[in-house]
Amino acid sequence: MVLSLVVKCSINRVRIEPGCRGNDSLPSENEKEEYIYFSRKDSVFSQWYPCTFVIDDKEYNCAEQYMMYTKAEIMGDGETADTIMKLKDPSFINAFGKNVKNFEPDAWKNRRETIVRSGNMAKFFQNEELKQKLLSTYPKTLVEARKDSETWGIGLDKTDPRAWKKQTWQGKNLLGKILTEVRDSLRNDIENVNPNGNLSDINSFEMIGMNLEPDPVKTI
Repeated sequence: MVLSLVVKCSINRVRIEPGCRGNDSLPSENEKEEYIYFSRKDSVFSQWYPCTFVIDDKEYNCAEQYMMYTKAEIMGDGETADTIMKLKDPSFINAFGKNVKNFEPDAWKNRRETIVRSGNMAKFFQNEELKQKLLSTYPKTLVEARKDSETWGIGLDKTDPRAWKKQTWQGKNLLGKILTEVRDSLRNDIENVNPNGNLSDINSFEMIGMNLEPDPVKTI
């Protein structure tokens, strides 16, 4: 009896059969250790994750609400801003935020990262459980792995081999970048106030030099 073996994805074959990936596409151990990916809306790192925080005496129910409310305010659309503050479902908040009246792309592009950073600093600073989850990601880079987001995410799902190499990302990963910066800022504040303290000691002081408010609204 002759036993015939078919080996797929063999490194000795030039042709790689459908559904198989060459070894060069697989993430190295270093690449696996470099990033933390998130994509689900129920992730604590998502803008849609439900949590309460206060900025300038106004209470928000998620980071998306703060982002879209401030976006509407910047554009002078008070009606949409008021509506956003009444909404609970982040999908509706997102929809209204995408349809702000008098929208100026350049004005938003210049302010969006500062606004999202301010919202996430408040979100994680004011919620102990979320703060500890963010701090636990150190020293990795946070990455929003969503193929439908080329601005805030990397434009790729985690399962795509290109997601493991920054050089092949299809998006800017602005949210992941901001979250990584927020985490590092919280860690630095802890070390500056109490070099010998535990990371949980952040509740014992107020954030140093951290302005949670975006720049004053300018007339557009």
